[in-house]
Parts: sequence; structure tokens; C-alpha cells
Amino acid sequence: MHEHGLHTHAALGNYLIPMLVEVGLIHDAQVVFDKLPCRNEWSWNSLMYGYVKCGKPQHTLDLYHRMRIDSLIPPSAYTIVAALKACTHLMDLRGGIDLHSEASKWGFLAENSFISNALIDMYAKFGLLAKAQEVFDKLATPNVVSWTVLIAGYAEHGHGNKAIQCFNRMQCEGISPDPVALVSSLKACINVGAVKKLDCLHAAIGRQLLLDKNLVVGNTLIDVYIKCGLLAKAQQVFDKLPLRDTVSWTTLIAGHVDHGYGEKAVQLFDHMQFEGVASDTATLVSTLKACGSIRSRNKGRELHAEAEKQGFLARSHAVCNTLVDMYSKCGLVAKARQIFDTLAYRDVVSWTALISGYAECGHGEEALDCFEKMKADGVSPNATTFICGLKACSSIGAMEKGEGLHVEIERQRLLGEDAVVGTTLINMYAKCGSLSKAQEVFDRLPVRDGVAWTALMMGFAHTKQGCDMFRAFHRMLDEGIKPNIVTFLVLLSAGNQTSFSSKAKMYFEAMSEKYGIIPTLEYHTCIINSLVHAGELDKANEVVKRMPFSPDLVLYQALLSASKSTGASDDRMEALQDVMGFYV
Repeated sequence: MHEHGLHTHAALGNYLIPMLVEVGLIHDAQVVFDKLPCRNEWSWNSLMYGYVKCGKPQHTLDLYHRMRIDSLIPPSAYTIVAALKACTHLMDLRGGIDLHSEASKWGFLAENSFISNALIDMYAKFGLLAKAQEVFDKLATPNVVSWTVLIAGYAEHGHGNKAIQCFNRMQCEGISPDPVALVSSLKACINVGAVKKLDCLHAAIGRQLLLDKNLVVGNTLIDVYIKCGLLAKAQQVFDKLPLRDTVSWTTLIAGHVDHGYGEKAVQLFDHMQFEGVASDTATLVSTLKACGSIRSRNKGRELHAEAEKQGFLARSHAVCNTLVDMYSKCGLVAKARQIFDTLAYRDVVSWTALISGYAECGHGEEALDCFEKMKADGVSPNATTFICGLKACSSIGAMEKGEGLHVEIERQRLLGEDAVVGTTLINMYAKCGSLSKAQEVFDRLPVRDGVAWTALMMGFAHTKQGCDMFRAFHRMLDEGIKPNIVTFLVLLSAGNQTSFSSKAKMYFEAMSEKYGIIPTLEYHTCIINSLVHAGELDKANEVVKRMPFSPDLVLYQALLSASKSTGASDDRMEALQDVMGFYV
């Protein structure tokens, strides 16, 4: 339309504005709007909604205030809702409260759930759930949107039980949930571990045939089952989806990685490629993590080449960081360093991945050198970085460096916030031979769990202080903390000290009888080794005979070696070989 025609065709101009907004030509819509001699409510509201939709909420509020000052047209419910949405996007709580007050003054709330629903949504997004509930409670007849925005608010802010209660009330009042309400209720189940409710929601989704019609619902159901630790059910939902997109595959792959099933994750990735579904950044990151967890160098290299080919290395810092981590975990620390050196910028994740790789591969000096370079580059270490640095100190006995890290950990108050940091610090001091400092750190921990106790016991075992180790074990039991499987490995290893072999055997028997922990071949090997070191070959033979599985050659060779070192007689050696020979 020629611009001069706008003066004589105002009606057509007002009709043109929503059309331009609808096709995304917001700038052209503004030009037409500014040329109109008179504008109707439709023009104002269309342009305001258009600015919200295209991510320019401040323009919406500017228009709202301009309308209030310059126009004789009073705001409608649609005007208020557009302005409320803009306040929500801008996190402008003050503006939202003012709009609430104006809507109430004009009597909109008594007759229009449209505005009330926008208010509930706004207050919920600000985390003011009591205020959202207050608006909701004043509704004469809440509709499905009212319920949905309230449920979503409770779910997003970690109030899973309240979200589920709202969902149950909605159903009791005869309102069928829409897909958004179902998705929010599914997410609420994660926070409260409501597996039974999750199954009920799954059944409701099945009744509405939403797995066939709404992929977002299906993908959310897979994700929630995974986060509740129910991988088999997640797989069942995945298998029933008529269409599976990148999100479906990536969610399932990431779930298997997070639960320690790296091989299955890689298989899923290969199947995804076979079906021709495109990977995204999240897919590659998860599959690279899987390769690192199972030390699959070849698959990792293959994924690296594919990521480079598709341009992920140029546009995704997360993929580059995960490559550094993957190569480090696969023991290819030189390759990890090569990737690291090509990074445009290095954040704490980049540095930590490399430091971890050096520490895990026994290059403690290089790990600590990287730690210092990271700080020189102005990057602050996080809890994981400190853990890797402490492990490096342990591996090379660098207690002075460890003490320096301890000072920084105290400065950042990580000792009380991260249990693993405290445990690793105890372990570092113990391995460096300073049991007094290990004990000091242990005594200052706000929470002493089984892992912390085991770390302290390991320190006593490492320095051959068996009596102190057993005393620590009984103190742990007195505090009501159950031993874990690693605790018993420490106890059994102490049996190599001749005077403690009988204690070790007692704890070996208590593992299954009292604590329900079934000893594996490793534990049998440990107790047999302890008994042989103590010269108690008859007892070692008895344990071998009662083993629920056949001993391997490693155990056989270890026992023969231990027997020789203890100066066992030829008869005893022959007897031991006979027993072992029967099983191997």
C-alpha cells in the first residue's frame, strides 16, 4: 500500500498491521502503525503481541504506556495480557504488580480468566507461588490453562508434591489435562520420586494416545523414567514411539551414560546413525562421555573425526571440552593436550579435564603444573579441579603442594559443601604419611559418611597402623554408619599384617552374614592372600574350597608367590598347589 493511502484507508491499515505481524514483518507493521491517523484496539494489541513474540518485550511495554497516554481506546483484557507477558520476559515484577492492580481496578479479574491465567503464570515464573495460588483461588471456574500454569509453576520450582496435588484436584473436578499439564506433572515426579504417580500418568498418556500424537510428551516420559532410575521403562516407552527424533535418542543415550552403561549408549548411538537421525551437540557430548567411560579409543577417534567433519569443533565448546575429557579417560593424554591447545578459550571445564587426565595417567607433576597455569590464566578452580589436584599430590607424595590446595579449599569453603573434596583431602594426607592432618580434616567435616570413614581407615592401613584402623571401624559402627564394600576391602587388606589375619577373616565372614554384602572373587583373593601371608595355609585352603566360583590364574599365582615369600614348607606348597589345581 502506498503510504499516502493510509490517510484515506485507515480501516485497511488497521487490518494490515496484524497480517504483517503474523508473517514476522514487525518493523513494517510499526511503520504502518505510525502512519495511521487513527488506530483501533486490534492494531495496538497485534503490535504489542508481535513484539513479545519476536523477543522485544520492552517495545511492548513502551506501546502499552503510549496507548494509556495518547489513545482514547481503553485497554482490553488482551492489552493487559500482552503487557503482563512482557513484564514476565523482562523479569519486571514491579510492572507486573502495577498491571495486576490496574486489572483489578477495572474489574477484569472478576469476569476474565484470560488475565488471571497470565497473572498466575507471571507470579509462578517469579517464584511467588503463594501469590500465584492466591490469584488461582479467586477464580470462579479455573480452566485447563489455569491448572496447567499453576502445576508448571510448582514443578519448575521444586514443589513436586504440590504440583501432583494440583494435578489430582484438576482431575477430580473433571478437567482433562492437556499435554502441557501432563509434561509438568511428569517433571514433578522427579523431585519427589513418585514412581507410582509416574505410572498413573503414563497410563493417562496411553489412554489419550499422546505417545502417538505428541512427541514432547513421549520424550519427557523417557527423561523422567531415566531420572527416576527406571531405564528399562524408559526403553519401553522409546520402543513404542512411532516417531523418534534427535531428542528421543539423545535422552536415552545420555540416560545410559549417567547410569554407567557406556557400551549400551554407544550401541544406541550407532543405531541412531543407522536410522538416519541427525546428531546434535548434546548427542555427541553424551556419546563421547560413553567412550571415555568404557575406554573406547577407536570409537572416540571415529566420533572426533565425525564432529570435525560436521563442523562441531568450530561451533561447540562443549564438544571440544568433552573430547579433551574422553581422550584423557582413554589414557591418550598427549592427544587430549593436543585438542586442549587448539581451544579458542579455556574455561574451568577444559582445564579440569586435562588436569584429571594427567592425574589419572600417573603424571602428577604435569597435572600440578597445569593447575598453576590455569590460575595464572585467571581461571578459578572448582571442586572437581581441586579433587584432581589432590589426587595428583597423592600420586607423587607432594604434601607441600597438597597443603597449598588445602588452604585454597578452606578459602572457598568447599570442605563443608562438597563431601568428595573432604574425602580426597583425607586420602591425600594419609598417602603422604601425615595421619595427624588426615585426622584433623576428618574431625572438621560437617558430615562424616561411610566414604569419609573408609578414607581415614585407608590411611591407617597405608601406614601399617592396623590397631587404629580397627578402632576407627568400630567408632564408625558406634555412630550408626554402615560399612560399604570398599570398607571391607580395606579391612581385609590389613590382614596382610600377620597379627590381624584372624580379624580379617572375621570381617570377611561378617560381610555377607551381617551386612548382606556378597564378596566377589577380589575379596576372596584378598582374604586368602592375608591368610597365606600369616602362614595359615589350612584356613586359606578352607576358604578356597568354599568359594562359590572357580579361582582364576591370578589368584593361583598370587597365592603361590605369597606362600614362597612366607617360607612355607614343601609339603604345604604341594598341598596348596593340589587344592588350587583342583579348581583352576
